[in-house]
Amino acid sequence: TVKVLKDVKSPQGLATRDVAVYLPPSFEENTLKAYSNVLIAHDGNNLFDQVQCDTCCANGCWGVDTTLDTYIAASNPGLMSEVVVVGVYNTPDRMDELTYSKDPKYGGGKLDTYLTFVEKTVMPLVAKEFPRVSAASAGPWPMMGSSLGGLATCYAGWTQGSKYSPVACMSSSFWWDGEDFKGSILAKSGPSPKQDHPFYIDWGSGEGSEQTD
Repeated sequence: TVKVLKDVKSPQGLATRDVAVYLPPSFEENTLKAYSNVLIAHDGNNLFDQVQCDTCCANGCWGVDTTLDTYIAASNPGLMSEVVVVGVYNTPDRMDELTYSKDPKYGGGKLDTYLTFVEKTVMPLVAKEFPRVSAASAGPWPMMGSSLGGLATCYAGWTQGSKYSPVACMSSSFWWDGEDFKGSILAKSGPSPKQDHPFYIDWGSGEGSEQTD
């Protein structure tokens, strides 16, 4: 099941947007059950088959809800734990919101404000609307994103590991701002495997050197 929280306003000054919340199969079957696993995912309007994906996304929908339903309900016990997914919609300001610095060509640089919005506005709202999602009330929260969302996720995990961990960064736009993430962010002190902040990073064989998404 996917529920959409409509027109979530940002006290931080960002654009108003929807937030889609995936609830696992047992959520409506067992009204006493609490949920301790929650995942934050960027580009919420690109995630779920049940919500808008047939029209909004030029490169196709992730189908997160369909995939999770399949694995959670699989006959093999323990194949996958139940998880709630909080999909924060993007807006026309996506490039600004998912980048931490200003690229000479594309601008940007509002990611820290966006992360504050996620922490201070989105997650408390999810905790209020879905009280049984106990993990929404306090981090650290796992986070996932692709492209600019992957860049944002790696930045969040590296610079704010106490709030966002573990993280999954897919096809991340590390080309941003002259590969500044490698030259600047990674050079700063950050989490290491010994500090239990896991990073999952992958990319496809057809990745371009610069893609504006």
